[in-house]
Amino acid sequence: MTSKETEDLRKFPDCAMCNSPATIRCPKCCCVNLYCSVKCQRADANVHNLLCSKRRTFETPPSTSARRAIVFYENGDIKFVWINTEMKTDPDEGTWESPVGLKRYFYGKNPSLQAYYSNVVRSRRLKEQIDLRLKDDFLLDGTSKKNLAVCKVVPIMNNGGTVWRGPLVALKHERSWHNEERSWPNACPGYGHMDMGDFREVVDYLTNWKRGIDGVYETPRNYSRKSSVFFGLITVSMIFGVLYKIFL
Repeated sequence: MTSKETEDLRKFPDCAMCNSPATIRCPKCCCVNLYCSVKCQRADANVHNLLCSKRRTFETPPSTSARRAIVFYENGDIKFVWINTEMKTDPDEGTWESPVGLKRYFYGKNPSLQAYYSNVVRSRRLKEQIDLRLKDDFLLDGTSKKNLAVCKVVPIMNNGGTVWRGPLVALKHERSWHNEERSWPNACPGYGHMDMGDFREVVDYLTNWKRGIDGVYETPRNYSRKSSVFFGLITVSMIFGVLYKIFL
């Protein structure tokens, strides 16, 4: 493969199910390329079909400040929504774009932010950072409801143990990195539009959260020697943690 061919492949999104360049689109939702092969497309079908039919009605933003987001509702609904953003300025921190109106999804309260850069399940850095908005005390407050939408996309969430509670809103940055290697984050990125490939990234985040909170880790499907050692150390440390609690 020539250097130009390699450079051209870098322009494609990551395959939703592996780390190869995505060159195949879904013929129904017709959003950006999602898969590298029919095999990967079929593997993602159960999750993809939950939002596929809703995507076409969210093609054109209603205003220049509207950004496409995904909401996981406690009642089991998963929907695209438009969330407005505004520019904010601080003498010390400069100017940045910020979403507004998020309280409506969290019973009138400001949600917490979880920045999502790395997909542990696929062992890769995301091409664009995803902002997850949530209740940071949902495991402790005693009032947050079980999120049936999260349980719908992560089957192991129903296997007992801890479950995700409270609403979840996912937004997407743009211009997240200063370099192609995705090692130098941009401190002041803008907001872009969540899409079907980003939906899978969020599902992977939730899958990894469930495995981590219950102490059940699997080796990622696509991993280098370095990452295999890294995840092996995580597993060993978790085993020692369990033994410590049992014997002390």
